[in-house]
Amino acid sequence: MRARLILLLLLILFNPFRIHAQNPNTKDGYIILLSGQFQYGFVQLDPSLNVYTECLFSVTIDKPFVKYTTDKIQGYGVIDGIQYVMKEIPEGTTTQKYFLKKEIDDNLARLYTYQNNRFFVENNGFEELKQSNYRALLLETMKNCKRVASTINKMDFSPADMRKLIDKYLDCSNLSTSTTTPFKRFHFDVLVGGELNSSTFQLKSYLLNSTVIPLIDKTKVGAGANMHIMSRELRRIAMVIGVYYYQQSFYAVANSTAIDHTTIDKINLDYKEILVPVGLQYAFFKNERMLMPYLRASIAIPVTLGTTVSWESEKEYSTTVYFEQYELPQNLKQSLQPTVTAGAVVNLIDKVRSIVELSYISGSGELLDTSKTLSVNSSRWVFMLGIRF
Repeated sequence: MRARLILLLLLILFNPFRIHAQNPNTKDGYIILLSGQFQYGFVQLDPSLNVYTECLFSVTIDKPFVKYTTDKIQGYGVIDGIQYVMKEIPEGTTTQKYFLKKEIDDNLARLYTYQNNRFFVENNGFEELKQSNYRALLLETMKNCKRVASTINKMDFSPADMRKLIDKYLDCSNLSTSTTTPFKRFHFDVLVGGELNSSTFQLKSYLLNSTVIPLIDKTKVGAGANMHIMSRELRRIAMVIGVYYYQQSFYAVANSTAIDHTTIDKINLDYKEILVPVGLQYAFFKNERMLMPYLRASIAIPVTLGTTVSWESEKEYSTTVYFEQYELPQNLKQSLQPTVTAGAVVNLIDKVRSIVELSYISGSGELLDTSKTLSVNSSRWVFMLGIRF
């Protein structure tokens, strides 16, 4: 089982590296058809000036990329990233259709660039910024952000100053991407890791000679997956639903000494545990960074399967040893388990987002029948590593 899980994770990890090795400019993206509909797949962002005249797009990564020009599509872009939109702009004595890079897009301000040296605003109409009118047009277009007014009045009509203004406006408006650019509403994490479980048996019957005894955890490995649901309006907050699997195996031992013998009691507890945590996650940064920490609070719903509990008792006399063994009730009922998780997304390589998580989980459970009650209190630290899609 563990070998199959490791093999599956290696295959998942290998695929992004394979895509990256084929062409580092290949991105998850889309094209905007002439009908206005979005078709999703993969785009290749040519680092040359061809990005303004054509787009290379494929629905699947293993098929040839098709060239789309301004006559065939309205635009294209990268999921959660840049977008190019087809516009007709002056070119000498005529006009030409180009894919302009959309730099800003909110309710009031829309700004496009062409080859990073021509700038266009779209408000009531579509106009190119010129030396004679750029301050007036920018002040009108960006009037919802008062902090940039002084920057506009002092700036020169240059690509460097325009880039500084765009960055300042995005920061002022708290925008990370265009409001019309598609973004990933769902993210999926696949994780594996280990746990440090500190559990205890609390005895209410005669089976052990101690009322509270620690459980020794014989299994450390777990695996899980998370789905993140986000909205564009609350980019830092996500609802997270997960499924985690643990194959738990514990034992507890209690020793006692009488006048003529010593007793060793042992309880073995084995079960398969599925946790379904549901909670809210807060990301400390909204924009893409190399290291993006987050904090999550959840309530985990436990599902216990295949519970096996056995009791062993060994009495040693001077010349004789007696041994007893029998099964205990096998119905383990667990309560909801509050969970707090601190984690981070690490962007080391394009298309590979690594996940590091440390969770604290607490809970309790009971084993019941007509004559015996065993209570289990659990607190554990779980460390997970994974990748995000």
